Amino acid sequence: MGKKKMYDSVFILRLTMRQRKLLNKKAEDSNITASAYLRNCITSQDIKSPSFEDMKVRKDLIREVNAVGTNINQIAKNVNGGFYSENEKRKLFALMQKLTEDVESILSRGG
Repeated sequence: MGKKKMYDSVFILRLTMRQRKLLNKKAEDSNITASAYLRNCITSQDIKSPSFEDMKVRKDLIREVNAVGTNINQIAKNVNGGFYSENEKRKLFALMQKLTEDVESILSRGG
């Protein structure tokens, strides 16, 4: 039989009743105690805070997307007014698709 771990520190955690029920359910579903479940959460996954650079990139991306959105609104007004040819409309649609793909790629990388 394996050695029983000796825990030498006690930590008190305040939870709402709903949080406690959720903790108990997740622990039960994992077939372990609530304490073991929490220890497992702490040791099995490294939660990283976004770096300053990541936050700056996201902020810049939001600013750029907002600017593009303003331009798209102006373009849509002109398209609806008949100021663009069908070829220009196709080019605009392709550019908008590329922008969407680029943004999705950046967001999927966590940048």
